[in-house]
This record gives sequence, C-alpha cells and structure tokens, in this order.
Amino acid sequence: MRNEQVGRGLDWHTPTSLPALEAGQAHVWRVRLEAWREQGDLRAILTEDEIARAQRLRIPEKRADFVTARAALRTVLASYIGLTPRQVELAYLPDGKPQLADPLMAARLQFNLSHSGEWMLLALSRGLPLGVDIERIHPLRAQGWALAQLFNRAEREVLNTVPQAYREAAFIAAWTLKEAVGKADGRGIRAQADTTDLLQAWFSQDEAQPYRYGKLAGYSIAQFNPAPGYCAALALAAVQPVQLRFLNLEKARIETV
Repeated sequence: MRNEQVGRGLDWHTPTSLPALEAGQAHVWRVRLEAWREQGDLRAILTEDEIARAQRLRIPEKRADFVTARAALRTVLASYIGLTPRQVELAYLPDGKPQLADPLMAARLQFNLSHSGEWMLLALSRGLPLGVDIERIHPLRAQGWALAQLFNRAEREVLNTVPQAYREAAFIAAWTLKEAVGKADGRGIRAQADTTDLLQAWFSQDEAQPYRYGKLAGYSIAQFNPAPGYCAALALAAVQPVQLRFLNLEKARIETV
C-alpha cells in the first residue's frame, strides 16, 4: 500500500446543521486555515491570554495560524456545548493539551486538534480520550534524529524496505501514528508507540481504501489522507471500532446551527 493512496474515496461532508455526536462515534472536522482567515479579524472571539500568546509568536504565518486555529476550535466547541465561542473556557493539562475547563464537560466531550501547512484537523468524541495529528508530506530537517531517537530498529528496517520514492510518505505515516497515540495518552511523541506491525501490514498492500483502521499501544487507530500531500492519524481509547464522520468546517454554516 502506497501512503498517498490512503484516503482516496474518503467522503468529507459539509453539514448544514451540527450533526449529533453519539457514544461510540468520533467527528473529525477539516479546516482550511486560509479560507477562515478571509472571514476577517478572528481575534474578537479569542481570550486576552490567547491574543497575548499569539503576539509572542514572532513569525507572522505562525501567529496567523494560531489565531485561526484557536478561533475554529472555539467555534466548534461552542456549537457542541451551546455557548458562544468567547464563552468557552479551556484548561490545559501538564503536557499543554487543551480540554474544557469544567471537569464534567471535559469528561463528556473530549477533543484534540492539530494543524500543518494550510490544514487543521479537530477531532471530538463522547468520553473517549483521543489524539489527532496531521502532517504535510515533505522532508523533515530532523528526520535523521527522529529515526535514531524515536524509532526502534524494527521500525527502521520496515521503512528501509519501502521503495525510495515512497519512503518519505512512509516515515510521515509512522510519525503521525506516534504523535496521535502520544497526544491521546498525554506523553507526546516520546510515548514510543511501536508502529512496526501496522507499517508492515499497511505498506505491503496495494489496494486503496478510504482509511486504514488498526490497533496501536492499546488505542484504536485510523490513518487517512485529509488532503492531497497530507497524512493524518487519529487515536482513540476505544476497545471496539469507532464510527468516524469526516466533516468540512465552513465558518458561515457552523455559526448558523
């Protein structure tokens, strides 16, 4: 299986009303950051702390991405819990992972977000800890260090068997798997999830499927391509397979529900 095939045929729906999020489901929202920036100044729905955090980012593109991603996050969460975006209160775990500040709400509505390049993903579930990661498929300057420090020997051997033309995509696929699991359990990339079995299975098959589903480090894993040139993974603390819904987030529509 060649990684750029994962995700062909994946249906991204643009809902006209907020879909119900039931137990045993996860919603994955896809946000095109540039399209949201065109909506005007989004800082009005951010808190003072968030605006200050954005201002500390020296690179203008990074600053704009943070503001846009945080505005999208607040808009979606507000729709699920029945508040305005500005009223959504967030807290942060020791690793920096955001969650709803109210403990009961946080237990009922779990979420995680990731952005890379022009895309952001936001995943939500009812009570299931989860982590999501999206990466643009391109050479990473720290790839050599990552392979040596964060991948075991078996993983490196599997990656070396992938044809050179697809090796970059294979590395990014493995990286997103590790990131998603690390974000779900709170330890980050150093959680050291062993991706050997999934890589062996997924990169030895030729058929294209909308997404791949498997198990990794006790988590249910889905991997898919959210857009051309991108790879993503979702990890959920679920014993049984979870029904996934892939949704496009358009600001004008989500604010009307």
